[in-house]
Amino acid sequence: MPPRGPKIVLFLGSANFSRCRAAELLFASLAAKMGLTWAPTSRGLAVSPNTKTGMNPALATVLRSQGVRGDDARSPKTVVVDDFAGAAHVVAIHRVEHAPFLERQFPDRAAAIEYWNIATVPESTVQVALIERRVSDLFARVMRAGAGPVPAPPAGFSDAPPAPPPVPLAGSPPKKGTVARLARETKGRGGKGVTLVQDLPLNEAALQELVTMLKSKCGTGGTVKDGVIEIQGDQRDRLTVELEKLGYKVKRAGG
Repeated sequence: MPPRGPKIVLFLGSANFSRCRAAELLFASLAAKMGLTWAPTSRGLAVSPNTKTGMNPALATVLRSQGVRGDDARSPKTVVVDDFAGAAHVVAIHRVEHAPFLERQFPDRAAAIEYWNIATVPESTVQVALIERRVSDLFARVMRAGAGPVPAPPAGFSDAPPAPPPVPLAGSPPKKGTVARLARETKGRGGKGVTLVQDLPLNEAALQELVTMLKSKCGTGGTVKDGVIEIQGDQRDRLTVELEKLGYKVKRAGG
């Protein structure tokens, strides 16, 4: 009897251009490091006949920067029934996108497929990180399985991108030791000038909220320009009091 070849894990995506190709290369990199006799491959469910290029270049660049290299230049390939016959385990990258097609075109195979829920996201580093989490989990399950079937993924595994950090509000206490710098600048308004509040770690919405508060406390006008709050007149003393109430460490220009 001729020796058996490596077991194949088949990753399925939409166009065999981005997500499933990244999964293939990430799994191959892990297998090479660990000496695992599994071979990954990938196919698309809706590959355009006009697509002749390799995989998504942005994702390929991120992978290469992480030391993950492989055949990212081959043209996308469409899945055929023989691909399922040769695969020991099949993963579809996104259930909502891919399950209807698989149930329609390959009804006898669809139930045995492992479905993930990795959507396309614009940030390439985030996209690769989401795929890498899933591939690492799959690889660990393959290692545990040995010669047996691959166990199911853990319940509750989330494929959602990480939530953005909360937006700080003007009235929220800043981190301990956060510095607000005050400076005086003479400009317009008959030489009365403005007081500048600089280096605040706030986004535009929070700065607008804070300038509204400070204008009210100082009884004068003000605005936000290029991330700096401008309050009309010499308001350094009043602004020092109000900013310290909020928890800022106030420093004045020149000392």
